[in-house]
Amino acid sequence: ELTAYALRRLPEVPGIQIYGDRDPQRASQRVGAIPFNLEGIPHPKVAAILGYEFAIGVRHGCFCAHPYILHLMQVSPEHARQVRHDILNNNRQAVPGLVRMSFGLYNATADVDALVEALQRIRRGEYRGEYHQDIPSGEFHPAGWQVNYDEYFKF
Repeated sequence: ELTAYALRRLPEVPGIQIYGDRDPQRASQRVGAIPFNLEGIPHPKVAAILGYEFAIGVRHGCFCAHPYILHLMQVSPEHARQVRHDILNNNRQAVPGLVRMSFGLYNATADVDALVEALQRIRRGEYRGEYHQDIPSGEFHPAGWQVNYDEYFKF
């Protein structure tokens, strides 16, 4: 039911591309994970904004299923070769991938509603951070952000 609800709500987000079966009527035949991208916004940036500003945890990338994700995204063999070349040269700036929302036993429709609202705000540019990409890792972080390990660990 939750996957079907998400498949009905997600298309409300302008520019969203949902991968895999998008039919809510067949939601019971799939797992509770929905991969997507927002047009014009890199997947690691979407994931970073969701995490840093909305406290919504998602995964992004190829999820240890590189050939399948490249197939879903229709990445040409030439583009895939270029990406491999870039990675070998310490540049993950433009690695293809997706954002993936996943459900656990603790999730409810309110979580889907929060994600849809956050994605709509991201599309409208309504987020606070100025995000910068680390070229070797491909990850985005808000300017001035640093891990404060003293908040988490005491030695």
